[in-house]
Amino acid sequence: EADLYRVAEGATTGSEAQSFRKADFGALEVVQAAMNSGGRFSGKTTGLDTINDKTSGLHNSDLVILAGRPAMGKTSLATNIAWNIASSYEPEVMPDGTIEAKQGGVVAFYSLEMSGEQLATRIISEQTEVSSSKIRRGDITEADFDKLVACSQTMQKVPLYIDQTGGISI
Repeated sequence: EADLYRVAEGATTGSEAQSFRKADFGALEVVQAAMNSGGRFSGKTTGLDTINDKTSGLHNSDLVILAGRPAMGKTSLATNIAWNIASSYEPEVMPDGTIEAKQGGVVAFYSLEMSGEQLATRIISEQTEVSSSKIRRGDITEADFDKLVACSQTMQKVPLYIDQTGGISI
């Protein structure tokens, strides 16, 4: 949590106050991106139209917190959004040599409750439509296993990183 607050405050990035001119230029870039998307949204797509309609997509400056009672689907929603953004990532080399996302993005997923293996199992289950409880029990067919392996190979190429610092390991 302390690391997350430091990032939000700009401590690890060396971020300092910026002029209004620079902020204004950034605001106009967001407007231009929205115009270029046909008026749909200016941020990165979550892959979920209802959420995109409400938020105009996800923006670099956003901190989104999902809250709700246990077993309401918060982690499932978050892993779906993370997967949708990371799996659609297309890098673009800018004139100054930096790399930016042409589409999608590189995703860091922070979990205080689940291990990386648990999150990966959830994503694999969602993408293959093989029940995660069946995966954990090993109660799957050979065809299901082949789907899991193919999905796993695809996942290894996707820029999705999991930080399980808060995860409890025994």
